[in-house]
Amino acid sequence: MAEETHTFLVLCKLSARGIEKFSEDPKRFAEELKKLIEQEEGVRVLGMCALLGDYDGAMKIEAPNEVVLARALVRANKEGLIHTTTYTAVSLDKL
Repeated sequence: MAEETHTFLVLCKLSARGIEKFSEDPKRFAEELKKLIEQEEGVRVLGMCALLGDYDGAMKIEAPNEVVLARALVRANKEGLIHTTTYTAVSLDKL
């Protein structure tokens, strides 16, 4: 039986290094960040967008569980590009 995946909303703030890299080429920055996060087995970035306000961006991410997602985000944070705040998302059809 396949393991169920969970959906997470990850809000991001760019670090100084992240702002520099994003300013050079936003699409390339997003591709590199997605690739970095998806190195963890079972983690998939479903979508990314830029935000105006307290956060610079948001990602919808699918992962087997919180531990696997945490490992992926630690790797991304370790690169010094972003700081994250993560929420578990629950589909309305499951309520």
